[in-house]
Amino acid sequence: MGLENFDALGLFDGIIFCHYNNSREKYYTKAIKTEKYKVYKITNEEMIICINGQISII
Repeated sequence: MGLENFDALGLFDGIIFCHYNNSREKYYTKAIKTEKYKVYKITNEEMIICINGQISII
């Protein structure tokens, strides 16, 4: 993967693993262990919604 800096533009306070499946689990687990960012995973059947700072995955 090679990506080490997830700061982007500072528009979202976290990391979203889109198209999540079991093959991406090691990257997800690594991101959680850093405890620097909030980490979310969504599959192809889900979506993430942010309303007034509240995150929901549906």
